[in-house]
Amino acid sequence: MGISDKVTLPRVLYFSDVPIEATMFQGAGLVYRLLEDYPPDRLLAIETKQTSATAEKRLPGVAYRKFAMSGNRWRYTRLSHYVGSWMLLGASRHARRLRGALGGFSPDAVLTLTFGYSWLVAARFAEFEKLPLHLISHDDWLPTMHVLRGLRSRQDDAFRTAYQYASSRLCVSPFMEEEYRRMYGVPGQVLYPSWGKDVPPLPNKPRAYGNHAEPLVGAYAGNIFRPGYTQLIVSLAERLEARGGRLLLFGPYSTKELNSCGLQRNSVRALGVAGPTEMLSRIRAEADFAFVPMSFESGSLERNMRISFPSKLTDCTVAGLPLLIWGPEYCSAVRWAQRYAPVAEVVTSLAKEDVDTALCRLEQPQHRERLGKAAREVGDRLFSNRVAKQTFYKALMGGSKIEQNECAYDKAR
Repeated sequence: MGISDKVTLPRVLYFSDVPIEATMFQGAGLVYRLLEDYPPDRLLAIETKQTSATAEKRLPGVAYRKFAMSGNRWRYTRLSHYVGSWMLLGASRHARRLRGALGGFSPDAVLTLTFGYSWLVAARFAEFEKLPLHLISHDDWLPTMHVLRGLRSRQDDAFRTAYQYASSRLCVSPFMEEEYRRMYGVPGQVLYPSWGKDVPPLPNKPRAYGNHAEPLVGAYAGNIFRPGYTQLIVSLAERLEARGGRLLLFGPYSTKELNSCGLQRNSVRALGVAGPTEMLSRIRAEADFAFVPMSFESGSLERNMRISFPSKLTDCTVAGLPLLIWGPEYCSAVRWAQRYAPVAEVVTSLAKEDVDTALCRLEQPQHRERLGKAAREVGDRLFSNRVAKQTFYKALMGGSKIEQNECAYDKAR
Protein backbone atom coordinates (compact mmCIF):
# COMPACT_ATOMS: atom_id res chain seq x y z
CA MET A 1 0.00 0.00 0.00
CA GLY A 2 1.13 3.54 -0.73
CA ILE A 3 -0.09 6.85 0.62
CA SER A 4 -2.52 9.08 -1.20
CA ASP A 5 -0.93 12.09 -2.88
CA LYS A 6 -3.46 14.33 -1.14
CA VAL A 7 -3.54 12.74 2.30
CA THR A 8 -0.58 12.10 4.58
CA LEU A 9 -1.46 9.87 7.50
CA PRO A 10 -0.11 10.78 10.95
CA ARG A 11 2.81 9.00 12.59
CA VAL A 12 1.04 6.88 15.20
CA LEU A 13 2.26 5.43 18.49
CA TYR A 14 0.17 2.43 19.60
CA PHE A 15 0.43 1.37 23.24
CA SER A 16 -2.08 -0.88 25.01
CA ASP A 17 -2.35 -4.15 26.93
CA VAL A 18 -4.05 -5.54 23.81
CA PRO A 19 -1.35 -6.33 21.24
CA ILE A 20 -1.74 -5.74 17.50
CA GLU A 21 -2.08 -9.36 16.49
CA ALA A 22 -3.81 -11.37 13.75
CA THR A 23 -6.23 -13.22 16.00
CA MET A 24 -9.98 -13.47 16.64
CA PHE A 25 -9.74 -12.90 20.39
CA GLN A 26 -10.42 -9.76 22.44
CA GLY A 27 -9.75 -6.51 20.57
CA ALA A 28 -6.43 -7.62 19.07
CA GLY A 29 -8.00 -8.66 15.78
CA LEU A 30 -9.98 -5.43 15.58
CA VAL A 31 -6.82 -3.33 15.86
CA TYR A 32 -4.88 -5.58 13.49
CA ARG A 33 -7.52 -5.25 10.77
CA LEU A 34 -7.62 -1.48 11.16
CA LEU A 35 -3.84 -1.14 10.84
CA GLU A 36 -2.91 -3.92 8.40
CA ASP A 37 -2.68 -1.44 5.50
CA TYR A 38 -1.17 1.42 7.50
CA PRO A 39 2.26 2.61 6.24
CA PRO A 40 4.71 0.61 8.40
CA ASP A 41 7.16 3.50 8.71
CA ARG A 42 4.43 5.68 10.23
CA LEU A 43 3.50 3.25 13.00
CA LEU A 44 5.24 2.15 16.21
CA ALA A 45 3.78 -0.55 18.46
CA ILE A 46 5.02 -0.63 22.05
CA GLU A 47 4.25 -3.72 24.10
CA THR A 48 4.72 -4.80 27.68
CA LYS A 49 6.44 -8.10 28.36
CA GLN A 50 3.14 -9.64 29.52
CA THR A 51 1.15 -8.65 26.41
CA SER A 52 3.32 -9.38 23.40
CA ALA A 53 2.08 -10.45 19.98
CA THR A 54 3.59 -13.65 18.62
CA ALA A 55 6.10 -12.90 15.87
CA GLU A 56 4.21 -14.64 13.06
CA LYS A 57 1.00 -12.73 13.85
CA ARG A 58 2.50 -9.23 13.94
CA LEU A 59 2.02 -6.52 11.32
CA PRO A 60 4.75 -7.02 8.72
CA GLY A 61 7.32 -4.26 8.54
CA VAL A 62 6.08 -2.48 11.69
CA ALA A 63 8.50 -1.81 14.56
CA TYR A 64 7.48 -3.47 17.84
CA ARG A 65 9.31 -2.34 21.00
CA LYS A 66 9.15 -3.31 24.67
CA PHE A 67 8.35 -1.17 27.68
CA ALA A 68 8.74 -2.58 31.19
CA MET A 69 6.34 -1.56 33.97
CA SER A 70 6.63 -2.55 37.60
CA GLY A 71 3.76 -4.64 38.92
CA ASN A 72 2.66 -6.14 35.60
CA ARG A 73 3.73 -9.68 36.46
CA TRP A 74 1.45 -9.71 39.53
CA ARG A 75 -1.72 -8.42 37.90
CA TYR A 76 -3.37 -11.81 37.48
CA THR A 77 -2.70 -13.13 40.96
CA ARG A 78 -4.55 -12.92 44.27
CA LEU A 79 -2.84 -9.55 44.72
CA SER A 80 -4.56 -8.06 41.66
CA HIS A 81 -6.49 -5.37 43.58
CA TYR A 82 -3.32 -4.13 45.28
CA VAL A 83 -1.28 -4.29 42.10
CA GLY A 84 -3.99 -2.54 40.09
CA SER A 85 -4.14 0.22 42.66
CA TRP A 86 -0.36 0.64 42.56
CA MET A 87 -0.40 0.80 38.77
CA LEU A 88 -3.31 3.25 38.68
CA LEU A 89 -1.41 5.60 40.98
CA GLY A 90 1.77 5.15 38.91
CA ALA A 91 0.33 5.97 35.47
CA SER A 92 1.88 9.43 35.30
CA ARG A 93 5.29 8.11 36.37
CA HIS A 94 5.29 5.51 33.60
CA ALA A 95 3.99 8.02 31.05
CA ARG A 96 7.03 10.24 31.67
CA ARG A 97 9.30 7.26 31.01
CA LEU A 98 7.52 6.23 27.79
CA ARG A 99 9.38 8.70 25.58
CA GLY A 100 12.59 6.78 26.27
CA ALA A 101 11.10 3.71 24.55
CA LEU A 102 10.36 5.50 21.25
CA GLY A 103 13.84 4.97 19.83
CA GLY A 104 13.78 8.18 17.80
CA PHE A 105 10.20 7.73 16.57
CA SER A 106 8.35 11.07 16.77
CA PRO A 107 4.59 10.45 16.92
CA ASP A 108 1.94 12.84 15.64
CA ALA A 109 -0.78 10.98 17.56
CA VAL A 110 -1.31 8.27 20.15
CA LEU A 111 -3.65 5.31 19.61
CA THR A 112 -4.72 2.92 22.35
CA LEU A 113 -7.41 0.40 23.26
CA THR A 114 -8.97 0.78 26.70
CA PHE A 115 -8.23 -2.58 28.28
CA GLY A 116 -6.11 -3.26 31.36
CA TYR A 117 -3.58 -0.65 32.36
CA SER A 118 -1.21 0.43 29.57
CA TRP A 119 -3.86 2.47 27.77
CA LEU A 120 -3.97 4.84 30.74
CA VAL A 121 -0.21 5.36 30.48
CA ALA A 122 -0.68 6.08 26.75
CA ALA A 123 -3.41 8.61 27.53
CA ARG A 124 -1.24 10.41 30.09
CA PHE A 125 1.66 10.43 27.65
CA ALA A 126 -0.52 12.05 24.97
CA GLU A 127 -1.64 14.69 27.45
CA PHE A 128 1.93 15.44 28.61
CA GLU A 129 3.17 15.66 25.01
CA LYS A 130 0.08 17.61 23.84
CA LEU A 131 -0.62 14.99 21.18
CA PRO A 132 -4.01 13.93 19.79
CA LEU A 133 -5.31 10.85 21.60
CA HIS A 134 -7.44 8.27 19.77
CA LEU A 135 -9.27 5.86 22.06
CA ILE A 136 -10.78 2.56 20.94
CA SER A 137 -13.20 1.23 23.56
CA HIS A 138 -13.78 -2.49 22.96
CA ASP A 139 -14.88 -3.49 26.47
CA ASP A 140 -16.03 -1.53 29.47
CA TRP A 141 -12.74 -0.65 31.12
CA LEU A 142 -13.47 -0.67 34.86
CA PRO A 143 -13.96 -4.46 35.24
CA THR A 144 -10.66 -5.15 33.40
CA MET A 145 -8.55 -3.27 35.99
CA HIS A 146 -9.04 -4.34 39.61
CA VAL A 147 -8.36 -1.71 42.27
CA LEU A 148 -9.10 -1.32 45.96
CA ARG A 149 -12.58 -0.05 46.78
CA GLY A 150 -11.30 3.32 48.02
CA LEU A 151 -9.73 4.05 44.61
CA ARG A 152 -12.72 3.23 42.41
CA SER A 153 -13.87 6.83 42.14
CA ARG A 154 -10.33 7.82 41.16
CA GLN A 155 -10.35 5.03 38.58
CA ASP A 156 -13.59 6.32 37.10
CA ASP A 157 -12.22 9.88 37.09
CA ALA A 158 -9.15 8.65 35.19
CA PHE A 159 -11.32 7.19 32.44
CA ARG A 160 -13.56 10.25 32.34
CA THR A 161 -10.57 12.59 31.98
CA ALA A 162 -8.99 10.57 29.17
CA TYR A 163 -12.30 10.09 27.37
CA GLN A 164 -13.05 13.79 27.44
CA TYR A 165 -9.49 14.72 26.40
CA ALA A 166 -9.42 12.34 23.43
CA SER A 167 -9.54 13.71 19.89
CA SER A 168 -11.60 10.70 18.83
CA ARG A 169 -13.57 8.18 20.87
CA LEU A 170 -14.23 5.01 18.87
CA CYS A 171 -16.84 2.84 20.58
CA VAL A 172 -17.40 -0.78 19.62
CA SER A 173 -21.21 -0.51 19.63
CA PRO A 174 -23.93 2.15 19.42
CA PHE A 175 -25.00 1.11 22.92
CA MET A 176 -21.56 1.97 24.31
CA GLU A 177 -21.45 5.30 22.49
CA GLU A 178 -24.90 6.23 23.83
CA GLU A 179 -24.05 5.31 27.42
CA TYR A 180 -20.64 7.00 27.43
CA ARG A 181 -22.12 10.14 25.86
CA ARG A 182 -24.69 10.25 28.64
CA MET A 183 -22.10 9.62 31.37
CA TYR A 184 -19.21 11.78 30.13
CA GLY A 185 -20.95 14.50 28.15
CA VAL A 186 -19.05 14.13 24.86
CA PRO A 187 -20.00 12.27 21.68
CA GLY A 188 -18.14 9.29 20.26
CA GLN A 189 -18.19 7.36 17.01
CA VAL A 190 -19.33 3.79 16.45
CA LEU A 191 -16.57 1.48 15.23
CA TYR A 192 -17.86 -2.08 15.02
CA PRO A 193 -15.30 -4.89 14.82
CA SER A 194 -14.74 -5.54 11.12
CA TRP A 195 -14.43 -8.48 8.80
CA GLY A 196 -11.02 -9.22 7.35
CA LYS A 197 -10.18 -7.38 4.15
CA ASP A 198 -10.22 -10.50 1.93
CA VAL A 199 -13.60 -12.06 2.67
CA PRO A 200 -14.35 -14.93 0.29
CA PRO A 201 -17.75 -14.94 -1.43
CA LEU A 202 -20.57 -16.89 0.17
CA PRO A 203 -20.75 -20.37 -1.39
CA ASN A 204 -23.94 -21.30 -3.17
CA LYS A 205 -24.82 -23.96 -0.65
CA PRO A 206 -23.30 -23.96 2.83
CA ARG A 207 -24.26 -27.00 4.87
CA ALA A 208 -26.68 -24.82 6.84
CA TYR A 209 -28.87 -24.23 3.78
CA GLY A 210 -29.20 -27.88 2.83
CA ASN A 211 -32.13 -30.15 3.61
CA HIS A 212 -29.95 -32.84 5.16
CA ALA A 213 -31.10 -35.56 7.51
CA GLU A 214 -28.24 -35.26 10.03
CA PRO A 215 -28.87 -33.71 13.48
CA LEU A 216 -27.96 -30.07 14.07
CA VAL A 217 -24.32 -29.03 14.38
CA GLY A 218 -23.46 -25.73 16.07
CA ALA A 219 -20.13 -23.88 16.09
CA TYR A 220 -18.56 -21.67 18.75
CA ALA A 221 -15.29 -19.76 18.33
CA GLY A 222 -13.75 -17.92 21.25
CA ASN A 223 -12.32 -18.23 24.72
CA ILE A 224 -13.97 -20.07 27.58
CA PHE A 225 -12.79 -18.10 30.56
CA ARG A 226 -15.80 -16.89 32.54
CA PRO A 227 -18.35 -19.07 34.37
CA GLY A 228 -21.32 -17.30 32.76
CA TYR A 229 -20.12 -18.16 29.25
CA THR A 230 -19.08 -21.70 30.19
CA GLN A 231 -22.53 -22.39 31.65
CA LEU A 232 -24.25 -21.51 28.37
CA ILE A 233 -21.80 -23.44 26.19
CA VAL A 234 -22.20 -26.56 28.35
CA SER A 235 -25.98 -26.18 28.34
CA LEU A 236 -26.09 -25.88 24.56
CA ALA A 237 -23.87 -28.98 24.21
CA GLU A 238 -26.31 -30.88 26.45
CA ARG A 239 -29.36 -29.76 24.43
CA LEU A 240 -27.67 -30.69 21.15
CA GLU A 241 -26.61 -34.05 22.56
CA ALA A 242 -30.22 -34.79 23.54
CA ARG A 243 -31.15 -34.29 19.86
CA GLY A 244 -28.22 -36.32 18.54
CA GLY A 245 -26.35 -33.16 17.48
CA ARG A 246 -22.84 -31.80 18.09
CA LEU A 247 -21.03 -28.59 19.01
CA LEU A 248 -17.78 -27.61 17.29
CA LEU A 249 -15.37 -25.57 19.43
CA PHE A 250 -12.63 -23.42 17.90
CA GLY A 251 -10.17 -22.05 20.45
CA PRO A 252 -7.07 -22.69 22.59
CA TYR A 253 -8.56 -25.29 24.92
CA SER A 254 -6.54 -28.02 26.62
CA THR A 255 -8.06 -31.37 27.53
CA LYS A 256 -7.70 -30.44 31.18
CA GLU A 257 -9.65 -27.20 30.66
CA LEU A 258 -12.42 -28.99 28.78
CA ASN A 259 -12.65 -31.58 31.53
CA SER A 260 -12.81 -28.99 34.28
CA CYS A 261 -15.72 -27.13 32.70
CA GLY A 262 -17.76 -30.14 31.59
CA LEU A 263 -17.04 -29.97 27.87
CA GLN A 264 -15.15 -33.24 27.48
CA ARG A 265 -18.17 -35.08 26.09
CA ASN A 266 -19.24 -37.01 22.99
CA SER A 267 -21.31 -34.13 21.62
CA VAL A 268 -18.35 -31.70 21.64
CA ARG A 269 -15.51 -31.60 19.09
CA ALA A 270 -12.61 -29.37 20.11
CA LEU A 271 -10.90 -28.34 16.87
CA GLY A 272 -8.19 -26.07 18.32
CA VAL A 273 -7.11 -22.70 17.01
CA ALA A 274 -7.73 -22.10 13.31
CA GLY A 275 -6.94 -19.08 11.18
CA PRO A 276 -9.92 -16.98 10.07
CA THR A 277 -9.97 -18.41 6.53
CA GLU A 278 -9.69 -22.02 7.67
CA MET A 279 -12.31 -21.59 10.37
CA LEU A 280 -14.69 -19.86 7.97
CA SER A 281 -14.34 -22.69 5.49
CA ARG A 282 -14.89 -25.34 8.14
CA ILE A 283 -17.98 -23.88 9.76
CA ARG A 284 -19.58 -23.32 6.35
CA ALA A 285 -18.92 -26.95 5.47
CA GLU A 286 -19.65 -28.57 8.86
CA ALA A 287 -22.04 -26.38 10.91
CA ASP A 288 -25.72 -25.45 10.72
CA PHE A 289 -25.51 -22.38 12.95
CA ALA A 290 -23.03 -20.21 14.83
CA PHE A 291 -23.42 -19.76 18.57
CA VAL A 292 -23.00 -16.38 20.32
CA PRO A 293 -23.36 -16.62 24.14
CA MET A 294 -23.59 -13.55 26.39
CA SER A 295 -23.25 -13.96 30.16
CA PHE A 296 -26.24 -13.69 32.49
CA GLU A 297 -23.87 -12.91 35.40
CA SER A 298 -24.80 -9.81 37.37
CA GLY A 299 -22.47 -7.39 39.12
CA SER A 300 -19.43 -5.79 37.51
CA LEU A 301 -19.88 -7.65 34.20
CA GLU A 302 -23.45 -6.52 33.64
CA ARG A 303 -22.62 -3.14 32.13
CA ASN A 304 -20.05 -4.75 29.84
CA MET A 305 -22.68 -7.17 28.55
CA ARG A 306 -24.98 -4.21 27.94
CA ILE A 307 -22.60 -1.98 26.00
CA SER A 308 -19.74 -4.08 24.55
CA PHE A 309 -20.03 -5.99 21.29
CA PRO A 310 -18.76 -9.55 20.79
CA SER A 311 -16.21 -9.71 17.99
CA LYS A 312 -17.23 -13.31 17.39
CA LEU A 313 -20.65 -12.09 16.26
CA THR A 314 -19.01 -10.01 13.55
CA ASP A 315 -17.01 -12.96 12.25
CA CYS A 316 -20.06 -15.23 12.39
CA THR A 317 -21.97 -13.02 9.94
CA VAL A 318 -19.19 -13.52 7.36
CA ALA A 319 -20.04 -17.21 7.23
CA GLY A 320 -23.63 -16.55 6.20
CA LEU A 321 -24.81 -18.99 8.86
CA PRO A 322 -27.85 -18.43 11.04
CA LEU A 323 -26.96 -17.21 14.51
CA LEU A 324 -28.13 -18.55 17.84
CA ILE A 325 -27.70 -15.70 20.35
CA TRP A 326 -28.24 -16.67 23.99
CA GLY A 327 -28.06 -13.89 26.54
CA PRO A 328 -30.06 -11.52 28.75
CA GLU A 329 -32.57 -9.13 27.19
CA TYR A 330 -30.37 -6.13 27.96
CA CYS A 331 -27.14 -7.40 26.37
CA SER A 332 -25.73 -5.81 23.23
CA ALA A 333 -25.89 -8.92 21.04
CA VAL A 334 -29.59 -9.44 21.75
CA ARG A 335 -30.37 -5.76 21.22
CA TRP A 336 -28.44 -5.81 17.94
CA ALA A 337 -30.31 -8.92 16.74
CA GLN A 338 -33.65 -7.36 17.61
CA ARG A 339 -32.72 -4.12 15.83
CA TYR A 340 -31.80 -5.96 12.61
CA ALA A 341 -34.24 -8.89 12.80
CA PRO A 342 -34.48 -11.48 11.40
CA VAL A 343 -30.78 -12.39 11.64
CA ALA A 344 -30.81 -14.83 14.56
CA GLU A 345 -32.65 -17.13 16.85
CA VAL A 346 -32.59 -15.29 20.17
CA VAL A 347 -32.96 -16.85 23.63
CA THR A 348 -33.19 -14.44 26.57
CA SER A 349 -33.78 -16.81 29.49
CA LEU A 350 -31.88 -19.67 31.11
CA ALA A 351 -34.82 -22.05 30.58
CA LYS A 352 -33.77 -25.15 28.63
CA GLU A 353 -37.17 -25.38 26.97
CA ASP A 354 -36.55 -21.98 25.34
CA VAL A 355 -33.28 -23.27 23.90
CA ASP A 356 -35.05 -26.40 22.66
CA THR A 357 -37.66 -24.24 20.93
CA ALA A 358 -34.94 -22.24 19.15
CA LEU A 359 -33.15 -25.44 18.10
CA CYS A 360 -36.43 -26.85 16.79
CA ARG A 361 -36.79 -23.81 14.52
CA LEU A 362 -33.18 -24.10 13.40
CA GLU A 363 -33.87 -27.65 12.25
CA GLN A 364 -35.90 -26.17 9.36
CA PRO A 365 -33.55 -25.62 6.37
CA GLN A 366 -35.55 -22.77 4.84
CA HIS A 367 -35.48 -20.92 8.15
CA ARG A 368 -31.73 -21.43 8.47
CA GLU A 369 -31.16 -20.08 4.98
CA ARG A 370 -33.36 -17.04 5.57
CA LEU A 371 -31.54 -16.13 8.79
CA GLY A 372 -28.09 -16.87 7.38
CA LYS A 373 -28.51 -14.72 4.29
CA ALA A 374 -29.98 -11.88 6.37
CA ALA A 375 -27.04 -12.04 8.81
CA ARG A 376 -24.56 -11.88 5.94
CA GLU A 377 -26.37 -8.91 4.37
CA VAL A 378 -26.46 -6.92 7.61
CA GLY A 379 -22.83 -7.82 8.31
CA ASP A 380 -21.82 -6.54 4.89
CA ARG A 381 -23.38 -3.16 5.71
CA LEU A 382 -22.08 -2.81 9.27
CA PHE A 383 -18.89 -4.85 9.56
CA SER A 384 -17.12 -4.57 6.22
CA ASN A 385 -13.41 -3.83 6.36
CA ARG A 386 -13.89 -0.81 4.13
CA VAL A 387 -16.49 0.79 6.41
CA ALA A 388 -14.33 0.26 9.52
CA LYS A 389 -11.23 1.74 7.89
CA GLN A 390 -13.15 4.75 6.61
CA THR A 391 -14.36 5.47 10.13
CA PHE A 392 -10.91 4.93 11.61
CA TYR A 393 -8.89 6.93 9.08
CA LYS A 394 -11.28 9.88 9.28
CA ALA A 395 -10.92 9.85 13.06
CA LEU A 396 -7.12 9.90 12.74
CA MET A 397 -7.35 12.81 10.32
CA GLY A 398 -9.45 14.76 12.79
CA GLY A 399 -12.69 14.22 10.90
CA SER A 400 -11.38 16.07 7.87
CA LYS A 401 -13.08 15.31 4.60
CA ILE A 402 -11.22 12.86 2.42
CA GLU A 403 -11.82 13.45 -1.24
CA GLN A 404 -14.88 11.64 -2.62
CA ASN A 405 -15.60 10.30 0.84
CA GLU A 406 -12.83 7.75 0.54
CA CYS A 407 -9.91 6.91 2.76
CA ALA A 408 -6.26 7.10 1.91
CA TYR A 409 -6.01 3.32 1.77
CA ASP A 410 -8.73 3.22 -0.91
CA LYS A 411 -7.09 5.87 -3.08
CA ALA A 412 -3.70 4.19 -2.86
CA ARG A 413 -4.86 0.81 -4.20
